[in-house]
Amino acid sequence: MQILRAHQQPVILWKNGGGRTRSVAIAPEGAGLDAFDWRISVAEVAADGPFSAFPDVDRTLVLLSGDGMELVSSDGSVVLARPGDRWDFPGELPVQAALLGGPTIDLNLMVRRGRSDARLDVVRADQAVLDGVIVVIDGDVRAGDERLRVGDAVSGRAFRLQGDGRIGWVHGSSVI
Repeated sequence: MQILRAHQQPVILWKNGGGRTRSVAIAPEGAGLDAFDWRISVAEVAADGPFSAFPDVDRTLVLLSGDGMELVSSDGSVVLARPGDRWDFPGELPVQAALLGGPTIDLNLMVRRGRSDARLDVVRADQAVLDGVIVVIDGDVRAGDERLRVGDAVSGRAFRLQGDGRIGWVHGSSVI
């Protein structure tokens, strides 16, 4: 089991240059934005603006903190207002974000179609033994003696968490 503290992950610019993100995990390790099979990141959204385009990639977005945002596309609009709210959408879909108040932080899973079966489920932290990568959404979550904060991650096989918080659990045969 490996604990990845959100504040210790390197900050990189979004593909479109409009914001910042912290990479949690990527496969294959060291892959760039055009070559990953799957990628997990935690993004800071500080202003209204467009999402980066990722053709042939399925995306899952989960609000971690902040006042939320409205996401507008040709398919309509979705509001993520509370931690744990999620939206699944194709990466090539043009999406415009409008913040509902101040900045937000969100969890992103991106999966290249045909190259991974990774998926994200929002579950309680005290689930049975887990394989994969988890990211804390809210509440009290601990890995052994380590207290985890929103955006912190744990990766590995057959690990157990404690607490009453919620996590984003990324799993599948291609994850870890």
